[in-house]
Amino acid sequence: AAAAEKTFNFVVACHDLKSFRSQAELVARLKPYGHVQINISTLPEKSWYTIPEGGSAWHEYAAYNPTFFKYFPHPQVAPFIPADVVAAHRKLLLEKAAVVRELGLGASFWCYGVNFLPEAFFTAHPGLRGPRVDHPRRSTQEEFSLCVDLEENREMYRWSMEQLKKS
Repeated sequence: AAAAEKTFNFVVACHDLKSFRSQAELVARLKPYGHVQINISTLPEKSWYTIPEGGSAWHEYAAYNPTFFKYFPHPQVAPFIPADVVAAHRKLLLEKAAVVRELGLGASFWCYGVNFLPEAFFTAHPGLRGPRVDHPRRSTQEEFSLCVDLEENREMYRWSMEQLKKS
């Protein structure tokens, strides 16, 4: 009974299915000792579209940050995130989820819930702009997130989360 009360949650940085499967098979060995979860939200590659021309140390770091919108962009956000990038991110996410189910593990999804969006989004929707979220000393370009005080923006996050839960 005590083993069933324990939960092990592993965050692994696997950018491909083969590496993920290997890690998942290793952590599955802990199933006799409790519930085992493994993170499935690591991106397959950097979100190159987020790095400004000329580079930026902060953007290089942030390009690997998983977000809801990098997997399931709300229809209002989708035109500003490359569809092929979303498709690649979602494909790996769903493949990892299949491995998790196959091995009888639990899945966890770790992400930056509030992250920056391309400036073109805020040019088209200026009233939705929220706080500056980049690092001023390490970034060569200011970045902003949605204002979470606005119900419209919270609804976009809810929509993306619902899409994730349905997957």
